[in-house]
Amino acid sequence: VLVASCARCHVRGILQLEAQLPMFSVQHARCFCCDHDHVDPLTGEDMMCDRRMVYDSLEEWYYSCDKEFMATDAEAAGTGLSHLRFFNMQVQIRIHSLLSAMGGLRLRYSHALTMASPCLWYFMGRAKYLEGLPWLEIGRWAVYVATVLFAVTPVAGQLFLLYCAYFERALAGRSRKWLLSIVATSISGSMSFSLLWALAALPFLYKSNPLPQLLASSALGVLVVWLFR
Repeated sequence: VLVASCARCHVRGILQLEAQLPMFSVQHARCFCCDHDHVDPLTGEDMMCDRRMVYDSLEEWYYSCDKEFMATDAEAAGTGLSHLRFFNMQVQIRIHSLLSAMGGLRLRYSHALTMASPCLWYFMGRAKYLEGLPWLEIGRWAVYVATVLFAVTPVAGQLFLLYCAYFERALAGRSRKWLLSIVATSISGSMSFSLLWALAALPFLYKSNPLPQLLASSALGVLVVWLFR
């Protein structure tokens, strides 16, 4: 439940950012000095306009881009605001690209592997029980460990985030949305993780035949490729 609550906060922030980004405009940003008519509410002294300083800095930064942008931006032409529109466009494009590079609502596989790394310490502790076992059993155990680390845990983490995003959208406008979302995500995530772990572990029942384990590991590998494509 705690993990679902934290994941929901992350997903909600990403969804809000994606909704606000296309409408971003530096002209619409609030400014303390402008909100108080450039008079310090405590001392009554005049204040410099922070907005004017920001606009001047943007004009200086984007001066080299101004002329080229003015030629293609008929709305900004003649208004002296082309540098602000250019800055807005850069924020919208670059932040969107940054979100995409970070995975947005999806985990990157490298992040999923980092999340799965604590499982490695558990398996290292269990490795002492392998002494004296046949090489076939050791090999099957190694395949199982690799499947859990590189497939089961990353896939479960990816599905967990996708569940969060789905329930956050599906329950929008509902009363007690946060509680319903956390409960639904927790149940769905737990069931998915249990099923994935069972898929990796059940083939051990076929002690004399390693084929079911190889098929299960291959199926999980295909699922990894599909979810992290």
